[in-house]
Amino acid sequence: MNFINKNHIPMKKCISTLAVLLIGMGTYAQINVNQPKISPKLKPVLNTNIKIDPIDLNMNMDNIRIGIESGKKCYLIKGVANGLFKLERGDFANNVVGYFENFKYLYTEAGYLRSDNKLLRNDKRFKSGNHFEVLIYPDRNDKRLVNKNMVKVTWWTPELQLRTFSLKNVSVRYQKQGILITGDHEIEGNPMGFSFSITQTTCLQ
Repeated sequence: MNFINKNHIPMKKCISTLAVLLIGMGTYAQINVNQPKISPKLKPVLNTNIKIDPIDLNMNMDNIRIGIESGKKCYLIKGVANGLFKLERGDFANNVVGYFENFKYLYTEAGYLRSDNKLLRNDKRFKSGNHFEVLIYPDRNDKRLVNKNMVKVTWWTPELQLRTFSLKNVSVRYQKQGILITGDHEIEGNPMGFSFSITQTTCLQ
């Protein structure tokens, strides 16, 4: 007597199922072979956009200070002054132009930059320069920048005697090779304009 098992799976169906499984396993193995192996020691490289502040690529107050205090770098400041000094009589003014007579290295003092120079005037009677100091302070919030409210000048002139004042309307340009500072001031109705440039130079001393 033949007994029919209702749960019996036909032989052809079993063979077909087995063939599909074998093909799938072969394809998976081939994919694994073709994929590169990642070393556990290597970390993935993240594509991050690093923004560099332009001031860090140029000469600035902080790297000048560091260079001077390290004793490895020297800097010069050169300047020009132009002023209209009223004459006692008439409506005319004496157009005074001055430039640095000698060049001394910048030095640091209590965190700011300082230069002591002589300003030689274009007046015929001036054969020697007048006393002229420049003090440049860093910004309180960013030591790399010039504090535009704290660019001080001490200038001795026969007309005004010894005066110390802060420049107004200060403009600063930062370049890779140097810094340009311009500003103006007025004393007793005498307007004056100033321009200073800071550059690196060879240390000879």
